[in-house]
Amino acid sequence: MLAAQNQFQCVFRSKMLHDLLKPLQFASHCYWTVSPDGIVIAVHESKAMEARALITSDFFESFEFHQQEDLVFGLDIKTLLECLGLFVQEVEIEQQTQLSQMNPVFQRKDIVHMAYPQQGGELQLSLVDDDQETHVTLFLFEGITDFSLADQFSDESVRTSAIVDAKWMQNTFAELDSSLSEFKIEMRERAPFLQISGETVTGKMSVAFARNNHVMESFECHQNIAEKYKSSLIKPVQKALLMSSKVHIRVNERGMLALQIMMKMRSETPIFLEYYVSPLSDDQL
Repeated sequence: MLAAQNQFQCVFRSKMLHDLLKPLQFASHCYWTVSPDGIVIAVHESKAMEARALITSDFFESFEFHQQEDLVFGLDIKTLLECLGLFVQEVEIEQQTQLSQMNPVFQRKDIVHMAYPQQGGELQLSLVDDDQETHVTLFLFEGITDFSLADQFSDESVRTSAIVDAKWMQNTFAELDSSLSEFKIEMRERAPFLQISGETVTGKMSVAFARNNHVMESFECHQNIAEKYKSSLIKPVQKALLMSSKVHIRVNERGMLALQIMMKMRSETPIFLEYYVSPLSDDQL
């Protein structure tokens, strides 16, 4: 049972949170902002890329927040995922053991209790059922990064926007040569409306998206764009695409790319990952 004096506490399924955060494991630290509405978890790659998991309070089995101001803190994302992974593995082993013994009466539940205690400085996780408890304490560091690409992106500055099928987007990156150092994304008022391309020493490769309901759910273009992005900043997105259904692509007046990915989760509430990628500047081309 979680203590009432905790500043924040919630209950969730370890596999769901583990799978959701795994695409963010391209940086060493993650930064949390906890509010009555839920949790935003952000990671950064220098100042060129930011990814965020937007987890509403409805995602959790229960969610309690006992502060007037948002909680902000950071922790090692690799350690967090290792902890959640151990919980997932522990449950799976127990379930396999019970199945092999033909004893379906006891099956360990994949339920984790998380708490931020009153004194702060740590995050407490517990895998609990009737017969066994596993406890882990993760140490935190104070504050949050003062840099955010997401804060620099506004709907008013969007030049082009499209909602496309995630599988098509994943196949596009798979078809393009993995040796590409950069991708070029073009969005136009006329065909090809959306095209992703790249160049190698052997030639140019490109994939164009058809403007139909099967591939492209919606498309808006207020100004033609053609921007280049480092492939190393795009590749982390591909892990999220494997677990998603739709991708909302936007490019603002500065050429910043925003990808909002709807994840396929066993949750009634839609869960999104967001990626913000800065374009290559002229002196980088």
